[in-house]
Amino acid sequence: MRNTLATATQLPSERELAQMTSVSRVTVRQAIHLLTQDGLIQQRHGAGSFVLPYGNFARGKPVQTEIETLRFERNHLNNVLLTETPRLPTNDETLFLGVQAWNRIVQFDYLCKNDDCVFGYEITIVPEQLVIPQAPQTHCVYHRLKQNGYAASRVLQNITADAARGDIARYLKLPVGNPVLHLKQTAYLDTGRPIEFTRGYYRTDRFSLLSELKVPRPAMAMVAAK
Repeated sequence: MRNTLATATQLPSERELAQMTSVSRVTVRQAIHLLTQDGLIQQRHGAGSFVLPYGNFARGKPVQTEIETLRFERNHLNNVLLTETPRLPTNDETLFLGVQAWNRIVQFDYLCKNDDCVFGYEITIVPEQLVIPQAPQTHCVYHRLKQNGYAASRVLQNITADAARGDIARYLKLPVGNPVLHLKQTAYLDTGRPIEFTRGYYRTDRFSLLSELKVPRPAMAMVAAK
């Protein structure tokens, strides 16, 4: 697309793209969602989808900044697996994981603990085929993915403010409506394939996020002195 569509070009509708490419509208919708996450497409409510400058994207990683967070490497040794549930995905989850409606996924519900104090509640979903068979003696979804040959190389995270409700308030032992941090995370392979999506809810008085920000430096030109 970068060779045929100029920056700020509006994409055809989903129906038109499906007809042009001979695929279903579900597949088109998934493709647009992934391109949006990778910074190639911008979706404007009520206006459509538009092409962004290609400089926003390079081999699946942001050009301007790269954030590496310790949470991605966390091994969940202090976390408690509440449930592990194989099921079919919802419509939104097919977009998050790039799967079809009939592809089964597995949902992992965790309590995040530090010194026996619960500070978070996480819901992680992955395609079932990536974590079957179960790795011995581990409930950590990241270990199971790695042991099956699916090590993520890139993670996109979005952290917003939210209010505790239902199970979230109960697990975090907070009054309903109490402020919490809400994290959405998608992990990708080198190929750009999404392999994990997590929603996390954390107490604001116990949650700590440590990130390292790397800004790539421009390559220095080598000039030979005469």
